Amino acid sequence: MIKRSLIIIIAGLSFSARAQTTPADTLPMSLKESVDYALQHSVIMQNTKADIAYAQQQVKETTAIGIPTVKGSLTFQDATQLPIFVIPNFTNPAAGTQALRVGNKYTTIAAINANWLAVDGSFFIGLKASKQFTELAARVSAKSENDVKLDVIKTYFLVLITKENVKLLDDNIQTLKSIFDNTSALNKEGFTEQLDVDRLELQLSNLTIQRSKLIDQLDVVLNLLKAKMGMPIDNPIKLTDNLKELYESFNKADAAAAADNIRLRPEYMILEQQVVLNKLDKQRFEYSRYPNLVAFANYQQANYQNEIKYKTWYSSSYIGASINVPIFTGFANNAKIQKSSISLDKSTNNLNDFENIAKLQVLQNRQKYIRAQEILAQQEKNLKLANSILTTTSIKYKEGVGSNIEVVTANQDLKTSQANYLNAIFDLLNTNLDLQQSLGQTITY
Repeated sequence: MIKRSLIIIIAGLSFSARAQTTPADTLPMSLKESVDYALQHSVIMQNTKADIAYAQQQVKETTAIGIPTVKGSLTFQDATQLPIFVIPNFTNPAAGTQALRVGNKYTTIAAINANWLAVDGSFFIGLKASKQFTELAARVSAKSENDVKLDVIKTYFLVLITKENVKLLDDNIQTLKSIFDNTSALNKEGFTEQLDVDRLELQLSNLTIQRSKLIDQLDVVLNLLKAKMGMPIDNPIKLTDNLKELYESFNKADAAAAADNIRLRPEYMILEQQVVLNKLDKQRFEYSRYPNLVAFANYQQANYQNEIKYKTWYSSSYIGASINVPIFTGFANNAKIQKSSISLDKSTNNLNDFENIAKLQVLQNRQKYIRAQEILAQQEKNLKLANSILTTTSIKYKEGVGSNIEVVTANQDLKTSQANYLNAIFDLLNTNLDLQQSLGQTITY
């Protein structure tokens, strides 16, 4: 998308410089400061930090399953009608049976219950999986950080090249204005045709229109940078780095010859962690086939009265354990094991596929980087040649042995060469970043 935006920006080979005053509250931002700001304030990074915190709480929640739980209860019961028991009539057997109401009207019980999942295979696997989930969140965070860095750096480069285009366009307008003034003066003296003046005036008008469009585009990409940084769009900033200085200072080690370490790429590490989690998920269902052991204990105090009095309490307690043995689960657990096995196979396939694709990306980005180096060297030669041609044609025109068309053409060729040179620097910086990423290197800038 950045490359496409750049093509739009330099459509018509337009260049310029913008004279502007810096408000007192304008924040100066170097490339490093912009990246650091984005890592602290971008929505993506804020969400990844939240994901890590969520995963940590998930570990605590899972761990709590294996910690003994203690609950207290207080029960009050008012028997509005006591239960009836029918018993033989011992005093008058001839009467058959008699009904007796037995019990107390008021019952109060205070109890404490403790339970502990002492042994459960699926719990221990789940605990291990929750910790691995935290590791997955950390790896996703590392990828997000890498993506934010790349996005901000490339957008910063885009703003810089747009500013360079503005400066170049202003230089071209100034040069063409000087030629226009000289040609107009010569026309008044009868040494040039009005057609030459009209051509230059048309060229100046087109460049002025292009400059206005480019100024608008500069505002757009600058706001885009602030949005990617997580900075309010209304905050004024000024970029302090220069595209050529960044090119001259960036690591010029032969990145094309650097060894790749695909397994250090965040994407690979995420897929690798997903395989680990799917293995644990399968084990969790397999371990659920085995018995578990639950320990429990109870202590209570009870009060039984026909009036609400709490003078006499009766205590009781017990401890125990239960073993739960799965015998038949209706094939549901077996289906879960098969599903988890399929998910494991898929995640393994994804990991192997990414490794193959990553190797292809290394080959492509390495070739792009080598080609960008070659193109930059050639465009630098072309720029020097275009400057020389414009100088020569300008001298010939002033001496009366050259035409106005030659000067305009040479000026246009210089403008094209300047654009190509800037694009070559921009492409080299970006292909260097892409190569670093595909090689599994830490992004440097």
